[in-house]
Amino acid sequence: MLKKPLAALVLLVLMLSAIASGSGTSGMSVTDYVCDPTYTNHIFSNFSNPIIYPGNTGNLRFRLNNPYNMTMHNISLTAEIYAFATLEEYRTIDETFNDAPIIEQSGSRLYNDRVSELLPSMNISYSLSMKTEKGTPQGVYYVRFILEFDYSNSTNNSASHFIMLSMSYYSKEQWKYAAQEPTDSDMPYYRHGINVTYLSLFHPVDAIIPFTSFSVHKGIPKWPMFVLEGAAAFFAVLSYMYYMNDNYGKYRWLDEKTKQMSGKYQKFRRRLYERARQK
Repeated sequence: MLKKPLAALVLLVLMLSAIASGSGTSGMSVTDYVCDPTYTNHIFSNFSNPIIYPGNTGNLRFRLNNPYNMTMHNISLTAEIYAFATLEEYRTIDETFNDAPIIEQSGSRLYNDRVSELLPSMNISYSLSMKTEKGTPQGVYYVRFILEFDYSNSTNNSASHFIMLSMSYYSKEQWKYAAQEPTDSDMPYYRHGINVTYLSLFHPVDAIIPFTSFSVHKGIPKWPMFVLEGAAAFFAVLSYMYYMNDNYGKYRWLDEKTKQMSGKYQKFRRRLYERARQK
């Protein structure tokens, strides 16, 4: 008789232990859980990609989210304007790049922010002011991130430190090697399909996070549009006059409207002529 209540009690204790752990990892380690792309792909959201006129300032907006079910601690976020591209070229931005945009909040191409903690399902909104010069080259500018934080799946366990980078911190060759199909012997070095052990030889990393961009562009000149609109109006009037001349007397009410408009136009011309003579 006591077996069923005892079994129910044991099951309840196990369920409470799983809830208390707060990991939601379903048997995954804390590292595998935190670095799972299911979560890392949602750490950033709501990116804006402003188009900035040379010499002006535009706001690059995004959100930093906590997609996990425990608090992120000792957060450090670094953003960097690192590359420039057009249809013809791609180059990294360094000291030789003239009139490069800067992040106004820091006065340089690098911006760093520190946050003590971020609770589960909470987020922080950022709006970084991208300041350009009149001589800033027109094209697309890329912004990459470094995110570091401490995380534990339980208040009873010590926190682990995690480092996440945008993939642009690695060369094409390094990334290609790290993303190739792993062999059985290579599997211990891989995490979620990426050889993080190999990538850590160049920059310590636990997971990959997105990068973003903004554009500097003068835009298309408006005068061709005005010329086309004026030409369209001119040819519309010519078409109307040709039609009325070819169909004179066919639509009496339309003829009357045309005569009224013509009379008003002639009066307007005479007034302009009289004013010009008086001057």
